[in-house]
Amino acid sequence: MKKNHFISSILAASLLTTPLWTTQANAAVSFTDIDNSYAKDAIVELQNEGIIAGFSDGRFNPSGMITRQDFAILIAKTLKLDVTNNVPSNPTFIDIPVTSYAYASVEAVYQAGIFKGMGSGKFGSGQTLSRQDMVVTLMRAKGTDVTCKAASLTFKDSATIWEYAKDAVGAALEAGYIIGDQNNMFKPVLQADRQAAALTASRLLQTIKETPDPQPDPQPEPVPTPTPEVTLTPVPTPTPSTSSNNGGSSSNGSGGGSTSPSVPADTTAPTVDISKFSIIDNYSGTWDQVQGDPGAVSEEGAVVTFYRWTDANTNGVVDEGELGGEISLARSKADGSLALTKLLNLIPGDYKFVVTAKDSAGNESPKDAAHVFTFTLVNGEMPVDVPTIGSSKFGFDSSNSKTKYLQVQYGNNPFSLNYDVGEEFVDGTIEYWTDAFQFSLDDFYQIDGENYTIDSSQISNDGHTLKLKVNVEPGTPIILQLGNKMNETRGQYDLIIRVDADGEGLAKSVYEETEKLFVKFDIFG
Repeated sequence: MKKNHFISSILAASLLTTPLWTTQANAAVSFTDIDNSYAKDAIVELQNEGIIAGFSDGRFNPSGMITRQDFAILIAKTLKLDVTNNVPSNPTFIDIPVTSYAYASVEAVYQAGIFKGMGSGKFGSGQTLSRQDMVVTLMRAKGTDVTCKAASLTFKDSATIWEYAKDAVGAALEAGYIIGDQNNMFKPVLQADRQAAALTASRLLQTIKETPDPQPDPQPEPVPTPTPEVTLTPVPTPTPSTSSNNGGSSSNGSGGGSTSPSVPADTTAPTVDISKFSIIDNYSGTWDQVQGDPGAVSEEGAVVTFYRWTDANTNGVVDEGELGGEISLARSKADGSLALTKLLNLIPGDYKFVVTAKDSAGNESPKDAAHVFTFTLVNGEMPVDVPTIGSSKFGFDSSNSKTKYLQVQYGNNPFSLNYDVGEEFVDGTIEYWTDAFQFSLDDFYQIDGENYTIDSSQISNDGHTLKLKVNVEPGTPIILQLGNKMNETRGQYDLIIRVDADGEGLAKSVYEETEKLFVKFDIFG
């Protein structure tokens, strides 16, 4: 499945009109709504890096949907792509014009080969990002060779992953970047939210930080020309000595003196002491961390890398093909220790990683059984599987209809979305998303027959997302009353309803369903 780690900043002066990703030099305060987010650490990291910022009211909105163009901005900022000098004057995509706030970033990620279009000359502006597309983007940004990695897929729903994404998802699974849910499902077409985007960007950012700087090719030391002695007698020019090297003559440039002996190349790899490594087992939604005590690595500045090991034939030997992708963590300190750093967000279980250290000369310690770091996780990322129950009744216009026909460029009669809560909601949420139209302050909702107005804090994603917070008993009817809605393009659109009975990140899982909206030429709705 599918950063990038993983972004500039989110500073929305208005939830309706300001682009999602903007620029801010630094982020000083933490967000007010991320305590229960599984990506809290990643969000804080990106904020501290000055990469993201929140809405004007201090929120990050972790469960809000993210569009393709906003994720493109996120990746461009994370990778520090040049969005100034190499931007073409003519747009590549017809739906991302030069005047778009995302134009420079979309062009940059396209030129970098990280993002592609949706066909027919379109980038997919305004469309949400699927989980499989997020993984594909991450693996492209990391420069990972994903060839034939679809064979590594073990998800129960692997067959539902689109063909173009299977290799990338397989590579990400093999590298340990992703895991399935408790039922080992990947859900490839599920829309990615903002916290997932932050987690992806964080992973990509970490990779960038911990990749060793490229070393310049060694250059021969110039032989210094000695200062001639001051004498009244002219110094005779020495006769060049004949050398058999390449059949020509050579001079050491010192009047017949000898050159300095060359320094032998460094061919010794650092050593790794597995006994000096330890794992920090964190709770659900928090990345597990690893650290090394002094003496864990024999050299300063060596890059410590973890490789997931599966002893497929149970022979206790690290055989070819048994190691997963490399996870570069950090460089060793002067005393050979490794600072506390994130490894992965792992589920409970037993794990084996081969640990290596590579110096600046490219010498890496052995990948063998003697360097296997074994540990057990108890907490991990294992959410309590208590799914929110779906609605006992959902439909349009006080009926059980799952389909609604809107009109193109004609005023629609007001219509309603009906949802009967299937269980008790305590600080619960109901989120509506559609690209068929924009929610507005003229809309309102009813809870058990009582009217409630909608304010701007409940609307996001350029008006396409509406989120309600409710505390109600089981079976309570909630009706969303929508005013005249119009659309400029006929076609089929999704309406996605996401509900969570106990709020973000707590025991109950999010329930989601997708209904259909059809836009057509018709005077009547």
